[in-house]
Amino acid sequence: MSALPSMLMTLAQAQTEGAGKEGAAEASQMLIWLLVVIVALFGVAMVVVVIYRSRVLKEETTTKSEGLTLNELRRMHTAGDIDEAEFNRLKGIVTAQMRHRLEAPEPDQEETP
Repeated sequence: MSALPSMLMTLAQAQTEGAGKEGAAEASQMLIWLLVVIVALFGVAMVVVVIYRSRVLKEETTTKSEGLTLNELRRMHTAGDIDEAEFNRLKGIVTAQMRHRLEAPEPDQEETP
């Protein structure tokens, strides 16, 4: 990045000294290179952002879904999305599933001798 300040300084000097055609050509060439560097850095930043966002979105979509929870059912019932009968039926299903998960033995991990 130390080349950038020196390029800008040379560009400023070429403009103030009125160095003629050579100075103007050098100044315009440096300006073009400066723009190329800025565009390249912007491109690299955009690639990094796209890769980061794709990984974050992939992690969000691949997380294991636990299904409905009692809080979600209560929210749906309060919002009027489901009626009392549906709420009670789904509440029974969710509690039965939770009871089954709690009572199920955990998978045995391999024991090392």
